[in-house]
Amino acid sequence: MNPKQKSNQLFKKIEAGAVLLKASSSVPDSSIRYFTGLQQGFLSSNILLLKPGKRPLLLKSLLEPKISIPGLRILNINRQKQLKSILRKELKGVKTLAINKPL
Repeated sequence: MNPKQKSNQLFKKIEAGAVLLKASSSVPDSSIRYFTGLQQGFLSSNILLLKPGKRPLLLKSLLEPKISIPGLRILNINRQKQLKSILRKELKGVKTLAINKPL
């Protein structure tokens, strides 16, 4: 199953407009590995945003290695302001957001 199919399966089981998964090298999350296929610890810090019917979006630092995963949108983030702007745009209209870790 590709990342979008895995995401769609999740939204068949939960009631949320989006799911935000955050991980870091000190707080790994196996859910991100499941949805992306990335090995644990490959990226030291990342955020994965899942929305029903959409390809999952991985937000990663510019300092991390360049990656490409079929079925996954990947954006490089270089500033906190840019992260907030992207999240605001991607979450527009979302009424219920599930979060795995505090941001």
